[in-house]
Amino acid sequence: MSLTISYEPPEGGKVWYVDVALSESYEDVLNVACALWRNRLPSEDCIIGRYLARQIKRHGETEWARISEARFLQLVHDAPEDLELRLELDIQTGRHYRDTSTPSSLEMPPPLLNIEGNNHGVHSCLDDSNNATEIATNNIHAPLHTPLTPTSLISTHYQGPSLVESPTHQNPLNYFPSLASTTATSNMTYDGGLDAFFAGRFSDARTRFQLAADECHDAGDTFQKAECLLRLGMTCRHLKDYPSAISHLSNARKIYESLDCRREQLQCGRNLARVSEDQGNYQEALHTYQEIKASARAVSLEIEEAWCDYSLGRLYNRMRQYDDALRHLSQAIQTSQALKNQEIEAYAMEESGYSAERQQHRELAIQCYEKALTMFKTRGQGKWTDSENRVKKRLEHLGVKQGRSRIGGFFGRRQSTSAT
Repeated sequence: MSLTISYEPPEGGKVWYVDVALSESYEDVLNVACALWRNRLPSEDCIIGRYLARQIKRHGETEWARISEARFLQLVHDAPEDLELRLELDIQTGRHYRDTSTPSSLEMPPPLLNIEGNNHGVHSCLDDSNNATEIATNNIHAPLHTPLTPTSLISTHYQGPSLVESPTHQNPLNYFPSLASTTATSNMTYDGGLDAFFAGRFSDARTRFQLAADECHDAGDTFQKAECLLRLGMTCRHLKDYPSAISHLSNARKIYESLDCRREQLQCGRNLARVSEDQGNYQEALHTYQEIKASARAVSLEIEEAWCDYSLGRLYNRMRQYDDALRHLSQAIQTSQALKNQEIEAYAMEESGYSAERQQHRELAIQCYEKALTMFKTRGQGKWTDSENRVKKRLEHLGVKQGRSRIGGFFGRRQSTSAT
């Protein structure tokens, strides 16, 4: 008997399919599907519910209905030779709950999140279809907009970090034995590349990403190969090997185009623009960032809009247009908070510190840098040492000794948050 799992991306495009080993465990089937699509699904920190659904006929139309574990077991025992089920996810975005999949006739309520104090999480949610500005302004708890200054940038947007662990995060490589040998190996190599990348060991990361790409090619995992090539291109840019960076990023984008992966195409384009930026081609990079942001907005990919606002802010800093930089960085922070993406927020806050520093606002620059450092430590869980060290050097340049406590005094006492 064959068990096929499908998933329909919330942003549209082709439905994904994977053929998995037969199992009587509802949870095992969920784990293997999520593991195989781990780099295509929304962030684990955003997923608050995972379900399997089957097709039913209702009022003459075909719909997907979520099934219980008992019903799943019955289907496995009684179904014909080929059984297709659909993966459906419930996603937490900001203070809102939404279902990323097509509507099911048997809806299940999302599990309650046990979060004390504020409700601000840390990881990216890739597919929120709402506009981030609307999320912020429609939320009665959202801060009122103030004139854009370095002071308002920090005080308006500060929230204490929290960390909400996904229930599936404990065992991200929980594959069936028949799938573990190839997929787990390539993912372990890729994960090793990520660890090296975020630690600033770019030569090591380059070797690992190339090896992972080769493993994915041999295994026929086209999407994961593209992900490896994307990271390989980013790594080559850090090593200032720009021709290789352009080659890897362009090849990754071609694969994503063949798979109809819109967000990943924009991500490749943004990183190609970063290569142009690093080579000093500022106007070319500016035009590309603006085009990608417009494309992301057209298809409601807010995560890419936020990254583009950060990229534009960084570029304007390089061009010494600090007011324009702060305008985009402020938007990046606002959007990243609505999406609960602390990675973008940390980078944008760090770059805001540079804007403040260049405008002779030393104390405000320190506030931004220390806030960014705290988020890099929290989000990276001690592994993002390259970003941590970069911010520490900026603080040392301003004469700040490490270990002092300033953030709490400036922003006020933080509320307690749930952290696991």
